[in-house]
Amino acid sequence: MIRERVNMATRPGFVPDIMTDFFASVVWSGKLDLNSPVQQLLGVMEHWDTEFAEKDLSEEDYKERLRSVLTGSYPVAV
Repeated sequence: MIRERVNMATRPGFVPDIMTDFFASVVWSGKLDLNSPVQQLLGVMEHWDTEFAEKDLSEEDYKERLRSVLTGSYPVAV
């Protein structure tokens, strides 16, 4: 599901709202497991989204970080 959303957001054009909507749909209540690699990744990705929304991260840097999830260069396999 994570890879699917990243693909949708980055190809063919960049549509960051897809990621914002995805993060808004994640329900954290009662499911927080700080040892879960997937939850850690979602937390990091949500932070990237916030940085981008607040103009602290450029579009190119945000896309590069999102693509790192697809290429496996981000250290969490999803």
